Amino acid sequence: ESQALEIRAQMVWANMMLHACLDMDAAFTRWHAVLDVGGFLMFSTFGPDTLRELRQIYAEAQWPPPHPPYVDMHDIGDRLVACGFVDPVMDQEQIRLSWTSPQALLAELRA
Repeated sequence: ESQALEIRAQMVWANMMLHACLDMDAAFTRWHAVLDVGGFLMFSTFGPDTLRELRQIYAEAQWPPPHPPYVDMHDIGDRLVACGFVDPVMDQEQIRLSWTSPQALLAELRA
């Protein structure tokens, strides 16, 4: 008789992947299920101001948005609580990156 292996973790680390999840709540529910009581969840994601300039260019050209909407951290906190996490601590940091040309950006992304 086969038994499912229960995986438990003290920490879940999800760096720059949450914005790519098709179902954020499913990811939170799974993370909550594998974390031990008192475990630590650490993640980073894009926020609503990310690529603001690119969205403006697309809107002016009357093109569809270049990416799905990014979720505000307060909404993410509410969703974490709804998925079973207690007292999430949310922090925001804005980082501005710039390149000398579109070619320089593409070269860095390719590297």
